Parts: sequence; C-alpha cells; structure tokens
Amino acid sequence: MKRTIVALMALSGLLASANANLITNGDFEADGLANTANNIVGPITGWNDGANVRVDTVDSKLPAVPTTAVRLTGNATVYQNFTTAWDADSTFTVDFNACNVWWKSGTEPGIWVSLRSATGTEYEAQLANTAQTHTNSTYADWTEDMTWSFDFSGADLIAAGASADDELRVNFYSKNNSNSISWLDNVSVTVIPEPATLGLVAAFGGSVLFIRRRFMI
Repeated sequence: MKRTIVALMALSGLLASANANLITNGDFEADGLANTANNIVGPITGWNDGANVRVDTVDSKLPAVPTTAVRLTGNATVYQNFTTAWDADSTFTVDFNACNVWWKSGTEPGIWVSLRSATGTEYEAQLANTAQTHTNSTYADWTEDMTWSFDFSGADLIAAGASADDELRVNFYSKNNSNSISWLDNVSVTVIPEPATLGLVAAFGGSVLFIRRRFMI
C-alpha cells in the first residue's frame, strides 16, 4: 500500500509539472515598481518590448489590488520566447488578463495573441476582443478587467511550418490606434501533454497497477 501511495504522489508531481507556466515574469512584478509608478518605459524582465510599451501599477484600472501591468498603445507589441518538449498531440493554452480604455467612437481596442517561431514568423493568432459598447467621448470609457484563454494545437503549429520541439514565441500585439489603450497582465503559457511527461505518466500508471496487483495477491 505504501508503495502505491508513493507512486501516486510521484504521478501527481509529474502532472503538476506538465501544467507549469512556461513564461518568465508573467505577472510583470519582477522589476519591483512602487504602486504609484505609471507610464514607465521598459525594459521588462523576461520580455522583449518595442515602441509604445509602458508599465503601469494599480492606477491602470485593473483590479483594485497592488499589481503591475503592461500598457499597450499605438499598435504596440510585447513578446517572450520559450522552450519545451511538444509535438502534434500537444495543446498550448495561453491565459491572461486584459482591459482597455478608449475615448473616440469607432475605436476597436483588442489584443492579438499569437504563437510564432523564435524569430517571429506567425503560426496562429487569435483576438481578445476587449472592446465593449462605447458610450463616452472622454478618457472615461473603461472595460472591466477580463480573463482570456486561448488554445493552440501542436498539429496546427506544425501545419503552419513549425517542427516538434521548436522554440516558440508568445506575442501580444495591440490593435489600438491613438484613441485607446490596453493593459495586459498575468500571462501564462502551459502545454499538455508534453511528450516526455506523457510517457512517464504511462510508465508510472503501469507501475502502480503492477504494485497494486502484487500486493493484492
């Protein structure tokens, strides 16, 4: 019985590692900005950022708790490369929080999230349409902070030109114009299953059955 419990605990640990976040500094807290710091130009630890990318703290209208978020304006892009074992049977899940403000009718804020090659070739993109009904003409029309989750299949990435186990890039691109701002926070990228982990799970499962049968005899 004790061996069975140990094996199950090991199996649980493997499954937890398969759900580990592949992103560094996904909550943007690593640079230790004070809660009164807004409109700070990068660099952002772990991330590559270009023009029109800033860092804000709690005043950005995200939930009213101490937090740091990336401000995306004027078609801004922020991205990070990552590596992991993956193949056609894998599924990547990208989770994040986002909200925005805009002050002109006809503005359509949103954030494109894509998985790309390590050098930037886009394999697949999906849109987080953060815009809601516009009612104001001033700097006051905020969306609520929203949670977004998008899946990207390994098979689709390979069909688009990637190879299994390639280094990948998660890329966030703001579709804003000069009349809106979006905020991005709490980015997570996970993959299930990792090929190596799947093999170990199968092996551990077989071991558990063997131990259980042996002790039942």
